[in-house]
Amino acid sequence: MENRKNKITSITVGIAIIIGVAINNLLAEQTELHIVINQFITVIVSATIHEFLYWIFVYVIEHMDLLLKLFWGKLYIKGFWTYTYVIDGNKKYGAWCIDQNLDSVTIKGFGLTKEGVRRSDVQSMTSLIPRGNDWEVINMRRDLSDTGEWSDVFYYSKTTIHLQQRKTFLNLCAYPLTMDGNTIVYGGELSGQIHNQLVFTKHKEAKNEQDIEQILFNLMRN
Repeated sequence: MENRKNKITSITVGIAIIIGVAINNLLAEQTELHIVINQFITVIVSATIHEFLYWIFVYVIEHMDLLLKLFWGKLYIKGFWTYTYVIDGNKKYGAWCIDQNLDSVTIKGFGLTKEGVRRSDVQSMTSLIPRGNDWEVINMRRDLSDTGEWSDVFYYSKTTIHLQQRKTFLNLCAYPLTMDGNTIVYGGELSGQIHNQLVFTKHKEAKNEQDIEQILFNLMRN
């Protein structure tokens, strides 16, 4: 990710230098200006141009999904996902709502009971952490108790995900539409529980949290 941001910085710095050189040459023709003043003006203008261009680049990329996809490449996972996992022979269902900008990935997740009631509340505490060929996310979470009450405190979980890469023309926008992995819970009544056979599926038709919750509920009834 830092390498990608460095490319943006390199572009804006390069443009600022070119403009700075032009301004310096223009000011050099003004013989009444001292060379120190000339250089001072050049540095201030160049730095301002760099900061402005960098802000423009970041704003445009973060507000255009196509550019954000190109920026993140195979790590673009922004959107709405359903997931399933198996524990004690039972299949469980849930959803992740993933936001993504130039700096990080943010996840809000929840699981549903068979009746469509939310049984877990998950919020990411980290962005994607590289681990070999996979990625990890540390979450804070709370779960619905057997009595139907939410825990007063949040506990933690670690999800390891493997991005299932796709083959696309010229390898453009080859971001994943499926992921798999597992989750380990730390703390609370579910401490030590491992959610194996974790499978994520992206739903492009979902536009908000309500959409993905309805999609998830429909999947559970099928």
